[in-house]
Amino acid sequence: MEYPYQYLLFLYYFNDKRDYYECHDVMEDLWLEEQRNLFLQGLLQIAVGLYHFRWNNIPGSILLFEGAVAKLEPYPEMMRGIHLGKIRRNRQNIFRNLGIMTSILLIFMI
Repeated sequence: MEYPYQYLLFLYYFNDKRDYYECHDVMEDLWLEEQRNLFLQGLLQIAVGLYHFRWNNIPGSILLFEGAVAKLEPYPEMMRGIHLGKIRRNRQNIFRNLGIMTSILLIFMI
């Protein structure tokens, strides 16, 4: 299967560079070109959620991850080379770990 260049750039920035801000810029352009495709929006929200997590905005990160998982729910296990089934199966661990981080941050803010 052939993938759009922006999609490949998104994967490069996400997996290799872990530059989630750049992921957002690249994917937003593709998302708009593809009539606001929910699959692409879900991936975009994962990257933005990781960006927020990196900057210690844990509540914002959790909201974005929850929205992303909901948008990716109707798609098959594998979609455009991404194992969505694994994301769905691991979401509880992800949310639990983010919740633990929120608790730790709140302890230090008191």
